[in-house]
Amino acid sequence: VERSKYRNLLYDNLGDKDIAKVYLRADMLIEAGQYDMAMEILKESLSNENISTHDNAVVYYMIALTSRKLGDIEQAVTYYAQSACYDISTPIREYKSLYELAEVLYEYGDYERAYRYITRSTNDAKKANARLNQETIHSLLPIISYSYNNFIERNNRLLVIMLICIGSLLILLIIVTLTVIKNQKRITATERNVREAYSEVKSVNERLQRYIHQLKESNEIKEVYIGRYIDLCSDYIGRLEKYRSELRKLGKTGGTDAIQQELRSSNIIEHE
Repeated sequence: VERSKYRNLLYDNLGDKDIAKVYLRADMLIEAGQYDMAMEILKESLSNENISTHDNAVVYYMIALTSRKLGDIEQAVTYYAQSACYDISTPIREYKSLYELAEVLYEYGDYERAYRYITRSTNDAKKANARLNQETIHSLLPIISYSYNNFIERNNRLLVIMLICIGSLLILLIIVTLTVIKNQKRITATERNVREAYSEVKSVNERLQRYIHQLKESNEIKEVYIGRYIDLCSDYIGRLEKYRSELRKLGKTGGTDAIQQELRSSNIIEHE
């Protein structure tokens, strides 16, 4: 109640162009649950070209706070980040945007960024000797640090598992490569043996073809000689038949004595 009275009194005494009046009006609307109206007047104030860097930081912080109240966390993170950028660019280190951004990121599982921002907020609060900020930050720091350490340990375990898997795959790849090389050598040796066997078979086949050719030539010669032999035999048989006819005629005319005389004669041999 006292805070509301003091705020209302301060609001009534501020000039219409004073940016602090915008802060107070937005704060009252946020407290009343009128978030859309608060968002509207805060964004309108950003169009003021004369607004300072620090005032920009405050306006963006209140927009982020309003977005968070509306449940638009993505927009809240964006506005918190913009407010923090303005805060860091000023000499004033008593800000809320960065450690509240760390809190939002922690709630949504982004432990790495949350830890980085809360650490920066802690250092700035110590330099500025901002006791209120330090108390709030120190209440968040152990929680975020614990989650961040768990996050790092989990990532390290996953990294170890991935390294083991990669190492296993590498060993398997080496084994497969060696097996392929061994099989390739075996295949090469087999191909060489096949080529040698083929060459030997080809050589044997060529010799066999020569033998067949020689055998064919031999058969042809044999056939010629057999034909000549048969011709000679036929000729001799014919001559013997002729000689026998002559002996038969001689036996009829001259008798056995003439036959014996003819057989003892060498005329037939000399004739042949």
